[in-house]
Amino acid sequence: MPATLRRLALLGLACPLLFSLLGASGGAVEAQLGPTYGGPQVAGNFAVLPTLVQTSRMGTSLAVGDFDGDGEQDLAIGAPDDTVGGAGAGRVDLYLAHAGGLAGLSDHYYGTAGQALGLQLAAGDFDGDGVDELAVGAPGATVAALEDAGMVVILSWTGVVQGLIEVASLHQGLVLVPEDAESFDAFGSDLAVGDFNHDSFDDLAVGVPREDVGATGSDHGLVNIFYGFANGLSDFGSQTFSQNSNLMLGQSATGDLFGWSLAVGDFDGDDYDDLAIGIPGEIAGAIADAGGVAVLYGSGNTGLAAGTNQLWTEESPGISGNAASGEDFGWDLAAGDFNGDGRDDLAIGAPGDNPQGVAAAGAVYALDGDAAGLTATGSEFLYAANLGEPASLPGDRYGSSLVAGSFDGGPFSDLAIGSPYAPASATSQAGRVDFVLGGDFGLAGGGGARFQATGLASGPAQANDHFGWALAAGRIDGDGDDELIIGIPGRLHAQTNQPAGLVQVLLGKSLIFGHAFDAGNSNGWSVVAP
Repeated sequence: MPATLRRLALLGLACPLLFSLLGASGGAVEAQLGPTYGGPQVAGNFAVLPTLVQTSRMGTSLAVGDFDGDGEQDLAIGAPDDTVGGAGAGRVDLYLAHAGGLAGLSDHYYGTAGQALGLQLAAGDFDGDGVDELAVGAPGATVAALEDAGMVVILSWTGVVQGLIEVASLHQGLVLVPEDAESFDAFGSDLAVGDFNHDSFDDLAVGVPREDVGATGSDHGLVNIFYGFANGLSDFGSQTFSQNSNLMLGQSATGDLFGWSLAVGDFDGDDYDDLAIGIPGEIAGAIADAGGVAVLYGSGNTGLAAGTNQLWTEESPGISGNAASGEDFGWDLAAGDFNGDGRDDLAIGAPGDNPQGVAAAGAVYALDGDAAGLTATGSEFLYAANLGEPASLPGDRYGSSLVAGSFDGGPFSDLAIGSPYAPASATSQAGRVDFVLGGDFGLAGGGGARFQATGLASGPAQANDHFGWALAAGRIDGDGDDELIIGIPGRLHAQTNQPAGLVQVLLGKSLIFGHAFDAGNSNGWSVVAP
């Protein structure tokens, strides 16, 4: 994907989310492949339908957390093109879990014109009270008259009387934040939560991929870190990292987009969370716009530090595959223990990769966690055909979205891989999600399955659905294994023919029956036949 399109796609303001800019051609097989080994089950699937039917692109982002403190995981859904608060305002929908499943809609929270509120979401217990708060990216927000500077709104659920309320807002330009807000920075374009200093309060990493670092050029990118305290997130002790920071490997360059994607995991097994940072425009060797990933490690009371940082590209020793311009290595990231050794591994999406010469079919790389940090020893190179699935087609962009979870309740993390531009039969850009099980030797030897909207509660597939644009994992039915939650933000509403969006949930191995929620159904839940 050319850097110019990436920069536009970041906000989706001039052309909402650039859903039509990446083409795909040809047909695709819509079969579930191989044994699921107790992974996500079609029989137990259900869909969460929009309660507001205007253009909103519900399902652009997803987050799972315990927002009401009842011990069950709830679901938050971002709809950044919602217009209730004005053009491009955005909104967040909250669905609380109840009695082993999702109840009806609990609340909406709306942005104001141009904010793109809900483009990204993350859940964390920032004040240590045992209840999660919701961090909501609004990268189009105006800060101190600076257009698209961006902010992050922290929401808390107070109960049915008040619902979701704002408890904090974070942005550059706060007194103790070591960076000034600037127009078009797009602060809040990605979010990740972890405890980087191991103090029992969750911390927040915020991607600012359009930040201009240095005197020349643009869109170099950086990441802001905010630490949790008893009163929640604060700018006290906040940090800023870019490739121009002291000791950081690499060098900031125009179009790098450092901070485009973020993932948190304990890669070295020391109980301090670490942060992986996608740089999809990074130069790899002498190859421009190939992509890279930076890794910062947590430590002591200081949190993240650059002293032992790593920089990975497809040109790094030990990584399979060859770098090429436009491969977008680092477009999305996911951390999980795929081989069960007690340390997190890192999956890296490269949706512009050309496996077997197929243009932009996409691929995923996996690095193994080790006591000294991530290592390329035993690294994996995954694409559809080498997993025993039908080959991806040109423009599928396999690896555009990633999420790790234990979908069978076993000891290994599994990986779901989104291809939101893949066709479904002759239906262009309907989208697809592939599911790969972890095992003793990582991902390559695991079983898996392929899912598209047709045959699920969200089906039939439609053109420009972008099934798999966003992915999340969480135990919303409380049965001990993760559900796979899939955003379908391009789905047209039957009444308005506008992209209201949709969310598909594939349940883990234990649940047999699912439900579908439709605002037009006065009785709430209705059973979906297996």
